[in-house]
Amino acid sequence: MNWKFHKHYVFLDLEATCAKDGGIARNERETIEIGAVALDAERRVLSEFQEYIRPVLHRNLTEFCTELTGITQATVDAAAFFPHVFMRFSKWIADFEDVFLFSWGNYDRKQLVLDCRRHGIDYTLPKGFMDFKNLFFKKQKLLKRQGLELTLAALGLGFEGRPHSALSDAKNTARLMRYIADAE
Repeated sequence: MNWKFHKHYVFLDLEATCAKDGGIARNERETIEIGAVALDAERRVLSEFQEYIRPVLHRNLTEFCTELTGITQATVDAAAFFPHVFMRFSKWIADFEDVFLFSWGNYDRKQLVLDCRRHGIDYTLPKGFMDFKNLFFKKQKLLKRQGLELTLAALGLGFEGRPHSALSDAKNTARLMRYIADAE
């Protein structure tokens, strides 16, 4: 899938229910936060999206999940369910013409598809969706794959915001776009 020459790029990140030592099966994880940032072709930030989601399978967040993400039980208890948030997210993306989606790894797309199936709704995001982490390391000709924080640090960039906050992770991933475009 060719990611180049689109008018808009959306970098997204998810946070999901989790437990230490695999206490929640991979197929039972649920998105509890969507964060995204939209850029134009000149890499200017146009808009941001961030919403929390109330889980249905594992309604009570683990202590590990709260420590990792900073998301509290009260936050998810007050949040809308996945179908409502996904509909708003899809509409937000639809406001941009000719969109290509990126996330740091393949997990986010797979999780969104899983959540859509779980809730019996159509996956309505654009078809153009790529693992930005893989693209970044390929374009930079780096063999060792690292996490987002370590990648930023290796470039002399500090992480902005809180790690494992979906919006902060999405924004920090988007900051790396210039290294892809400039590597062409």
